[in-house]
Amino acid sequence: AAASPRRARLDGQVTAAAVSPDRNTLAVMTYRYLLLYPRPANGNWADAVAGTPRTSELPWLPQAEALGWSPDGRSLYATGEFIPAPLYRIDP
Repeated sequence: AAASPRRARLDGQVTAAAVSPDRNTLAVMTYRYLLLYPRPANGNWADAVAGTPRTSELPWLPQAEALGWSPDGRSLYATGEFIPAPLYRIDP
């Protein structure tokens, strides 16, 4: 069955974002997806977000609203707002 239009709007709502430690990738989290926007060489963030992101589905998180990069920039960590909330390591 197709998702309801209301559910589709919620799935795409931005809940968190973080710039990679090397400042070359913007990770954007919605309630359902992880979007990665690479910054073009000599480009700015407006150029990056105007492009098509690399998109992947997130594991289910209750109210997914926290996202951060690992210090080495190889992984992202995501969690939700409720307690207890799982902490997911994502290797994009």
